[in-house]
Amino acid sequence: MRCAPDPPCLKRLHGSATRIQELGKLIKTGNEATLSLIGHDAAEITVRVKHRQQGHSNPAFLRRRRDEFNALLVLEVGKPWVEADADTAEAIDFMEFYAREALRYAQPPPLTPIAGEDNRLSYVPLGVGIVIPP
Repeated sequence: MRCAPDPPCLKRLHGSATRIQELGKLIKTGNEATLSLIGHDAAEITVRVKHRQQGHSNPAFLRRRRDEFNALLVLEVGKPWVEADADTAEAIDFMEFYAREALRYAQPPPLTPIAGEDNRLSYVPLGVGIVIPP
């Protein structure tokens, strides 16, 4: 990150380093959660995802406390209220999308049968990553 050598900019750079450490902790926690799913069958994962879709999940929590989350985005990031609300809605959509995808990936994918072959396709979790859109 390039910036003029003024005190506010230096504060932002220091804040970024703190956030990077926080992200590292989140990645570690996410990887541990991913590893905890290895060995579970699709039916168990499906039950867990459906339970979360019934209001016991991060999207439901965020939806209930949407105004508080929006206020944090306004106060800490300086976003206008409309943009903060749009970002919150997008975060909720992403969480719900990936929960639905987990259900889809828990089922065996359809394969074209070929005579004399016994083909299988399975998905292997690779871990957690962080995407920061521009």
